[in-house]
Amino acid sequence: MDFTNMSQNFLSAIADKRNRIPKKSLNYQTPYQVFLSYMKNLTEFDNLEKEKHFDPIRSKCEVLMLKLPVSDTV
Repeated sequence: MDFTNMSQNFLSAIADKRNRIPKKSLNYQTPYQVFLSYMKNLTEFDNLEKEKHFDPIRSKCEVLMLKLPVSDTV
């Protein structure tokens, strides 16, 4: 498909619509929800690093347990 004649706004609207459709492979969450959850976890980890009682070994183990599900193919 040739995307050169389509505006960026149109392509962004399609991407936004597709990212808000729940997927079985994401446990019926939307890719958008999974992305926001992943970003929230990264932010929480970043905040842990800033605390004075930071335990880097424990926190690294927690990050390794985070798994971003693979979305279905288009």
